[in-house]
Amino acid sequence: MSSEDRLITMLKLLSDEKRYRVLKFLAAHGPLSLSDLARLLGMDAYTEISKLRYHMRKLESEGLVVHDTKVNKYYLTKLGKELVKCLGELQSKLLEDEREIHGVHVMDIASVELLDWHYLYELLRRELSLPRKMAKELAKAVELKIHSLGLKVVPLSLVREVVSATLLEQGLTEYSSLLGKLGPPASILRRVLRKLKSMGSIKLVLQKISEFTIKEFLLTKLFPSAVSLHYVKGEVLIEALSRWLLNDLLFVHNPFIVYNSTIRFVTSSCVGTVHCKDGESTLRTISYLIGLFSELYPLGQVLPHFSTFLAMLRASRDSVKRFLQEILLKDYTGDHVVTIHLDYGIPPVLSRYLEKYFSYYVPTAEEINEYWRLVLSELSELFSKFTSLHVVVSLSLWCDLRDEDFALLTKTIANGVPVVLMRGSEENVCFTGSLFPLNASDDVPTYLGSVVSTSIIVNTPLALLLGADEAKILCTLRKWIQDITPLIKIKEKYGRSLSSIVEIVRGSTCLKYTSVPTKYYLLSFVGLPEIALTLLGVKKLDDINLHSYYDLITRFIAGIQEFVKEFSSIVRNERVKVMWCLRTTSCASKVLSSVKKSKILPQAVPNTTYLGLVPLYLPISLQERLELAHRLCNFGDVMYVQLGSSAKDFIAELVHEVISSGSCTALIPLMDLTKCMYCCCSSIGLYDSCRSCLSYMGVIKVGRVISRYLFLDDVPAVVREEYLKRVRYQYFSS
Repeated sequence: MSSEDRLITMLKLLSDEKRYRVLKFLAAHGPLSLSDLARLLGMDAYTEISKLRYHMRKLESEGLVVHDTKVNKYYLTKLGKELVKCLGELQSKLLEDEREIHGVHVMDIASVELLDWHYLYELLRRELSLPRKMAKELAKAVELKIHSLGLKVVPLSLVREVVSATLLEQGLTEYSSLLGKLGPPASILRRVLRKLKSMGSIKLVLQKISEFTIKEFLLTKLFPSAVSLHYVKGEVLIEALSRWLLNDLLFVHNPFIVYNSTIRFVTSSCVGTVHCKDGESTLRTISYLIGLFSELYPLGQVLPHFSTFLAMLRASRDSVKRFLQEILLKDYTGDHVVTIHLDYGIPPVLSRYLEKYFSYYVPTAEEINEYWRLVLSELSELFSKFTSLHVVVSLSLWCDLRDEDFALLTKTIANGVPVVLMRGSEENVCFTGSLFPLNASDDVPTYLGSVVSTSIIVNTPLALLLGADEAKILCTLRKWIQDITPLIKIKEKYGRSLSSIVEIVRGSTCLKYTSVPTKYYLLSFVGLPEIALTLLGVKKLDDINLHSYYDLITRFIAGIQEFVKEFSSIVRNERVKVMWCLRTTSCASKVLSSVKKSKILPQAVPNTTYLGLVPLYLPISLQERLELAHRLCNFGDVMYVQLGSSAKDFIAELVHEVISSGSCTALIPLMDLTKCMYCCCSSIGLYDSCRSCLSYMGVIKVGRVISRYLFLDDVPAVVREEYLKRVRYQYFSS
């Protein structure tokens, strides 16, 4: 028999579905008996076994399987394995050629459409009142163009742009101008506004619209098409999707807890949940999300709220030690600077979610503190043995430190372990300590591509005061240089940064940049916050030798300057700048006035790499603060000023100045962790701003789009009036 005849015979053989499935089962499970195969095929092992035996003889006669009579099992032959492999590749190719595309209504909650010419036909008829024949022809032409994009998930705003371009190509300019190129269909917007009518406030309307905008951005820009397709098909439900970019830009600090087919995780903005219908979707989503929040950040890895979740697992001292040694030393050390998040006491908000989602066991504060002690003691021991270990500990205190625990913290810092110390509160979860770049590009082998920003957080003065070696701290910074070098090469190779990400990020914090000045940040605490003085038991500033402290700060600044020179030698063809941050909780108006008069705050310079955002917590006199600020600005370029909660008028003035400037204002107010960054009220919940101010985050960038729709008939009169009185002039005049 010729090879061609044998191929035809084999294809006829596989025309029976049961034979094809037998080959797949043998490839997936290995040797199987007849009864095993019958069970997998859903056949009765007693009444249908003769039929199955007939199929097996056919496969055996063509040399695809072989029967081992000793163990009474069937094996795939080499030819059978090759055939299964070829059939699998063919099936994958067929899946790639599927032409099903889903469109996302970003303005309508959980609304997904199957995009085909029928849907486009209805859109053209409804929006433009086109004649039936013209609408049908145009819909089919647009469908072909959308398919040529190669996307599985398409935002309907993009569909409208394709429709508009097609209309222009065919000379139908009058219809193109009616359609417009920005925003969702007016009919969708009217439906949304009817839902929001009861709100009666422009702030709430803007907040909802900004949520939809961020949701579209995530689905189309950050998530890979596979995950987005799972989401829009309803196979995966990702809760709180519209909030992911608020506050921490996808910087998730906690592990993923897999419970049945549900993935739960906590961000600094909200608790999110991913529900999956089946095991395959669960595994794919877990694989992607873990990659998104850990492996794709080559500059820094983040470990969970370590003590909280180890307590849930009832971890022992041996398991803590083994985890640190195996995970830190094997997987991270040498390649990354690692952040470990610790809680002292249990976070109230997290406690409530633990009770809700994990009612079978909630750790007590004392259990968490016990694991906190284990982790710190083991870290101190590891630091003394391994000079290449680079870890930053982020510590949130939810209750007062005991004397013996404070002694342990002192010993840990003195051994060179950098610690970020924060006080938690009922209103605000103080998650700190990120070491992340934000990447984004399809060309680079990560989902988040070229570097936009990077931060390293080190509580320098606390370490210095407690006896840490300055050289050890600078060693961590030099390690960061080694880590960032490959990313610089990636940036040089692909030569682009996603301005869309930067615009949305900075729009969400009420900033408008005409350029993309920031490529890298080095974030280091220089100075001691007053909250740290309280935590350390310092009642008065007189308890600290301010002159010695000032000398320590000065020496460390000199070390940072040397570090910048070192970094400059790596980053070629770019100007390396430093941004210093002066944080003050008193005399805010005098400091602000002095800084403005000094004229040391230039606008952002295009094509400049800004290295270093260094907050200065200075428990020294006002005059010394001002002198040091002037010295720093001679070396740096931009200063950030954090105003205290008493400076409400100044914050309002600065926020307005930033919004209306249209470019980077070099003087930026940083939030008080216990107050709203805009109005200084205390009701900020889990966000950086209170709910009345939250609406302005993420919507400034889309201001013109929003204003276009505020004058539709369906918009409540009270919303339009409030917009005209307060919002339009103040926030969208540019």
